[in-house]
This record gives sequence, C-alpha cells and structure tokens, in this order.
Amino acid sequence: MLILWILSGALLFLIAFCIFWTWNFRYWKKRGVPGPDPSILYGNTKSLVAEKTSVAYEFDKYYREYYGKAPFIGVYVLRSPHILAIDPDFVKFVLVENFKQFYNNYISDMATTKSEPYIGHSPFLLKDTDWKDTRTQWGPAFTSGKMKALYPILENTCQKMSDFLRLEIANKSKDGVHFRDVSARFTTEVVIDSIFGIEAGTFTNNDIPLCDLGARFLDCFENVVNFFILTAILPILKHLRCFWIITKNIGKSFEDLMKKGMQFRSESNIVRNDFLSFIMDLGSKQNLSLTQMTSHALTVYLDGYETTSITIPLVLYELGRNMEAQEKLREEIIRFESNSGINYESIQEMQYLDQVVNETMRIHPPLIIISKLCTENVTYPVNGKNVMIPKGMTVHIPIFSIHRNENNFQNPEQFIPERFDEANGGSKVFKDKCSFLPFGNGPRICLGMRFALLQVKTSVVEVIRQYRVTVNERTKQPLKLDVGQFFSYPRHGIYLNLEPVKA
Repeated sequence: MLILWILSGALLFLIAFCIFWTWNFRYWKKRGVPGPDPSILYGNTKSLVAEKTSVAYEFDKYYREYYGKAPFIGVYVLRSPHILAIDPDFVKFVLVENFKQFYNNYISDMATTKSEPYIGHSPFLLKDTDWKDTRTQWGPAFTSGKMKALYPILENTCQKMSDFLRLEIANKSKDGVHFRDVSARFTTEVVIDSIFGIEAGTFTNNDIPLCDLGARFLDCFENVVNFFILTAILPILKHLRCFWIITKNIGKSFEDLMKKGMQFRSESNIVRNDFLSFIMDLGSKQNLSLTQMTSHALTVYLDGYETTSITIPLVLYELGRNMEAQEKLREEIIRFESNSGINYESIQEMQYLDQVVNETMRIHPPLIIISKLCTENVTYPVNGKNVMIPKGMTVHIPIFSIHRNENNFQNPEQFIPERFDEANGGSKVFKDKCSFLPFGNGPRICLGMRFALLQVKTSVVEVIRQYRVTVNERTKQPLKLDVGQFFSYPRHGIYLNLEPVKA
C-alpha cells in the first residue's frame, strides 16, 4: 500500500511538473507570432544546457528559417517566451527608434550597485536612467583627445610584444604562435597600465599574477549563463539577488591594486592623462569610496579587454588566410611609415586598416548576441497584426546571424574588406541599416569602442609591418565558436606562423 502511495505521489508530481514546465508553450501561437515548436525539455535553446554547440548556431538556424517571413519570431529559452529579432527594421526599432522602451540590457536584472559593489557601476549593467548618468560622467574619458594621450602606453606595449614575438619565433615551435595568449598579454598590459598606472609585466615570463587575476575576473562572468538559464525557468529569481558576478576575493584584489596605483601616483607626482587620473579626479569631485573607484576601473577593464583580446587574433587569422589583403595592408602601413611615421594620427588615417578590422568584426562579431529588456508595453506589426510586446519581455538580437546574412552582405562568408570602403559609404551605411553591430547601436552603443579599436589597430600594425602571417596547421579550420559563451571565442584557439618581412 505504501509503495502505491509513493508511486501515485511521484506520478502526480511528474504531471504537475510537466504542466508547470510547458504552461507557456502556446504563448506565441495565441498571439499569432510565428516561431519554431519548442521541445519539452529545452524549449528552443538546447545549446544553453546541453552545451554541444554555441547558442549562435542554434539561433542562426531559426533566423535563416524565418528571415523574410516575420520581423521577429517567438522562441522559448527553456520554458520562458522570448523574442528573436529577424528584420533589420525591427532591430532598429529596438536599438534606435524606440530605445526608450528597450534601454535596459538583459543582464541589468542580475546586479545592483549594492549586490555587485565591484562591477555594479558599469554602464552595461546599470538600469533605467542610472546608466545614462554614468555614461555622461565617462564620456570625456573616451574622447579622441584622451585616446591620443593613451597612445604612448600602446606604443610601449607594442615594443614589449615585438621583443616577446622574436623570442617565440626563435623557439621554432611547430605549432607557431598561440595568438590568443599574445593578445591577452598585450591587452592586459595596456589596460592595467592605463587604469592602475602599473606595468603588469605580461611579456616578461609565463607566471604573471595580473594575467591570472584578469582571467579569474573574466571567468566570473560564466555566472551570467547560469543566471540566463535559471531565470528562464523561474523568472522570480531575477528579484531575489541570489546570483553574483564578481566574487569578494577577486574584487578585493582589484581594490588593492587600485589603492597601490593611486598611492604611487600621488607619491611620485607623476602627471599622466590616463584612466587612472580620470578616476582619481572623479573620486575627488564626487567623494567616491575606494570600492566605488575600483568599480569604475573595472568598467574600463571590461570595455578595454574582452573585445580587444578576442579581435586581435581574429584579424591576424583572416589576414593569414587572405594574403592579398595582407599585402595590401602592409603596403598601406609602409606608405604611412615612410611619410609620417607610425603614430596615433596615421593609424586613424589608415583606411584599409579600418576596412580590415571592420570586416573581421563582421565575420567574427566580438559579442554574438545582445539581449534587451522591454521596459514598457509597446506594439509592433507582425504579418498585418499589431502584436503587444509586454513590459519585461526579452528581445534577442542575433548579431552573428545578421552579419552573415547574404541580404545584408554579398558573399557573407568571404573576407572582403573593400565592402567597407569609404567610397561606398564605409561602415556607416551598414550601421544606419542596423546590419553591422560589432559594438551594438543607438544611445547605448559600447562606450569603450574607441579604446578597443585603437588597441586592435595598433597591435595589428605592429605585427603586419614586421611579419608575414600564415595560419599554422594546428588551427582547426573552419573556426568554430566555443560553447557556453556569448563572445566569439574560437573553440580550439588560433595558432599563426610569423616570418620576418625582408627589408
């Protein structure tokens, strides 16, 4: 009898769970919004849980199936209804035209300045009008003049990278140079020096505490995927603050670094127009605590590190596969070097360099998807019917798919930098259509865009002017995106051969 009761209870629990899990699965059909049928276990996002493929590929399958059939489709992240943007006009509606209804990022629900004291002041995380106030504060830190003032740090780091590469080449490894490692060293050196006023020593040896700290800091963002999954199952978890991004130990380590940098700057009376001086001035004017100033520093760290460290090896990889483009870029670099030298101004003036970087970020967008929260009810026509997008709904914009859509870019799988030629309108034409979104678009476009691009361009120029780059056979081609990530991490790394260019 007891066994019968247990079996009956288990059956009732299973039935109740199935009802709970599939309760929303007719949400989009009731509203006349097309979309793929959800599976019972995963909805339309098996990649998030099973982690056998990148979510970019899963969303790309739906994007291609429904392109031209609807401005957006309904998908289910596990059991929660979400929107996947399809039409460029709808993307523009969300990011630009109706920005006031979509100004919060999905991750904004994960953190507050109290729950995340070390990262909560990031404009990427802040909600409502707070992001705008912080962005206004930080606008002067990313001007062209500020970037020019930071250029000597990049120039110095390029010299360190060149010395490091000479030693790597001398070792004659059959695997070539692991350029994800090189770009991580380069970016860490630049970011630590410009934010904390300290040389990280990333090119001196293989045991680098600051590189390890940076890696642990970025590893913390794996919690974002957990947040994404669990709040899709139980949305109420968004409001319980049971998730965190930066652990206390890692935050405290950066706080100690901030304290040392500020102390050294004050005692040495060194005057540098870098991010550290900006943060110290901001702290003085607003009476910020050390923790708050560290939070601002980590905002710049995120803006300056991730995009750059991903993009540098990808630019060199594409140039290594496309020798004609590489030679054309080298000729441009030599021409500027002969006329005015390699400096901040000349790097900004190199048009083909800009085209190469843009084309790389088209094929390999640093962030493969961006997700926005609807902040107030709004309607949008779908196949002749106005559909309500309710407050709290998540809209996913699949940048990876948009950039590889043949309707947006002819021969999208081919590396053609000339498609961004200024004579054809440059990148602006595609940005205006919301078909080119490496840094997002609209009022909330990435604040650190200039800093990231300057690092990428400066490092690429340094490598290409000295070396002929080819792809090492250890690099698994075609590149496949890593699973469980929202960034364009190649799953198996990028290994390149460097052959000195004869003078």
